[in-house]
Amino acid sequence: MTRQLFYIPENIDIDDILRKNPINHIVGFNRDKLLYILHLLAEIPSNNKDLTNEDGYVPINAEILKQWIGKGYSDYLTYLQEAGIIESDNHFITGIKSRGYRFCAKYQQPLKSIPVTNLTLLKKMANNRQVEKDEDEIIAKPTASSKIDLSTIARKYKPIEKWYQSGGLKINDKLAHAYNAEIYLQKKKDRSKWDKTIVSKGIKWKNPYAQYLGTHLNIEKLRRGLFNPHFDQNVFRYHSALTSCKREIRNAINYDGEQLVAIDLSNSQPTLLTLLLDDEFWTNEAKGGKLNSSVIPYLFITPIFSNHNSFTNSITLCKNAQNNRIKEGDEMWNYYRMVSSGNFYSEFRQLLKDKLGLDFITNEEVKPILFTVLFTDNRFIGQEEAAPKRLFRDIFPKIYEITASIKRAKAENLPILLQRVESYIMYYRIVVRITQERPYLPIFTLHDSVVTLKGYEDYVENVMKEEFGNCLGFSPHFKKDYWHGDKLKLVV
Repeated sequence: MTRQLFYIPENIDIDDILRKNPINHIVGFNRDKLLYILHLLAEIPSNNKDLTNEDGYVPINAEILKQWIGKGYSDYLTYLQEAGIIESDNHFITGIKSRGYRFCAKYQQPLKSIPVTNLTLLKKMANNRQVEKDEDEIIAKPTASSKIDLSTIARKYKPIEKWYQSGGLKINDKLAHAYNAEIYLQKKKDRSKWDKTIVSKGIKWKNPYAQYLGTHLNIEKLRRGLFNPHFDQNVFRYHSALTSCKREIRNAINYDGEQLVAIDLSNSQPTLLTLLLDDEFWTNEAKGGKLNSSVIPYLFITPIFSNHNSFTNSITLCKNAQNNRIKEGDEMWNYYRMVSSGNFYSEFRQLLKDKLGLDFITNEEVKPILFTVLFTDNRFIGQEEAAPKRLFRDIFPKIYEITASIKRAKAENLPILLQRVESYIMYYRIVVRITQERPYLPIFTLHDSVVTLKGYEDYVENVMKEEFGNCLGFSPHFKKDYWHGDKLKLVV
């Protein structure tokens, strides 16, 4: 059995703290339960890179704490705050946001590991499941009326799980930790280097120390083989320590000493959006192998459209938009040209420069900007930061109208639909085929990418091109990302 460990800041001497701040008010007090709460401040960001806020507060769900620690969990939290170890944002909204916590400035240090000794916690942590659910999964559960056989769906992910269990996936943890520490120092000194993510209300900055904690723990999980592969029941993506790992850190990963390469669907979200723009996808009239909505078992597992009228209205918008796909230079024709060439981000980047004076150096910088265009709430369009969203609306008015219709009930509807479509193509088409044709070939998935051994990338790309091409009705573009430790050494 793998030894279970807590990870806490290296300058926290828990026994010394307990001596200086004696506990006499917590019935059945247990030292490990106190450590578990501290461990969560790194564990939760390692499971979901986008959960923390700009100030570094990590949301900890009270119901989860109650399951792990018991009814007295609030006493443990109060003790840690009074001892000056952690602090809270004291902000929660029932069913929407949990109260956030972070280490006080004194303890925002590198991590150390401490063995878990409590038998109850050991048993729970030994189960190969998430220690802490993603906050999004707690809030966005499938409806009780949904009739879907999860066990049948789970079997689609077994071919990937097999390769996690093989023990071949390895990481150069020393190199990865050195890179993580260096990047944290750079971000700490220079705010312009901070990362950001996109939420329905706009842009959300990522706190560097919270990122450091999550990445450190994620590296440790990979080093110890604690991959914890599982699919979520909202968008049916397959998650693991590998998918949670930062893109740059993956360069330190290999398979039994062999180099890995990721084959990515270029501009995946804009490309997959073409399906939702097609009225025949919704009416299940698509021909020639093109994907119909009815074949995806979990497409409507949670309500997407508020009522039947909003659904039919979206179909009407799609039907009208398709008329602009026929003539060269028209809106839809131009959109399809951009995504099928794989140049959507680079062309949109040029538009941002020409029309708005926004000059981005790389296409990677444009990706989060496009996400603000597609995935933010419709009401965000009036904000100052929404200039790219307004630009997209002006260039692609019919496409914008369709996306706005899908998001009318809830802004998250569009990314949910796109990710469910992506999951279906990946696990019902691509993974199944590769497993049948090359059962000996190690493969892993990173949502819209397939990772395999160098030397097999052309074969995998061909399968992906054919399967995505059949489902979409046109051949999309792919790119290869070769994982190599030298990319990290240039920074460290």
